[in-house]
Amino acid sequence: IVIPQGHSAVSDGRVASCLIKSPLVDSLAVVDIATMQLAKFAGAKSFAVGHDAMPFVAYLCDEGVVVVDSANGFRTKLIKGATSCQFSRDGEQLALITADALLLYEPATGKKSVVDSGKKFYGSPCFSDSGNSLVYLASDEVSEEARCRVQLWERGVGVRTLVSDSFEEPTGRYITAK
Repeated sequence: IVIPQGHSAVSDGRVASCLIKSPLVDSLAVVDIATMQLAKFAGAKSFAVGHDAMPFVAYLCDEGVVVVDSANGFRTKLIKGATSCQFSRDGEQLALITADALLLYEPATGKKSVVDSGKKFYGSPCFSDSGNSLVYLASDEVSEEARCRVQLWERGVGVRTLVSDSFEEPTGRYITAK
């Protein structure tokens, strides 16, 4: 399969995904390698997959984040209002950032749970290799220079602050939302 204007391709041997840059509208291409079936999704701004396995692909569009299940006929699920997403290493969990919350979504089951809420800014979610913990930035301010706390969510434990928003590096800088 040739995908004209395709770039940023990734594959786990079962699924291949890439962005398609077009003068009109950018898209996401997803290929089931076993069947060589191709699906294209218009309006994709960026996409995310797991590092080791890609059972699901998620892409950011104007309405939110769309999760694509390539193993089941390229079924999609829209999570409205999500502005960013990051998969766990195994691709089985998806951290979603909304206007006022950080959510954990399991595409295989459709289960969605709140990790943290009520802050004005969430950013840079990053799962541990096991997927049992997630570190992220959170702030009560909204600006590029917002001072952020470094938060840690652990399965079965909850959320705790690793670094407070008043932490100042020896250089005189704070951890910011940049």
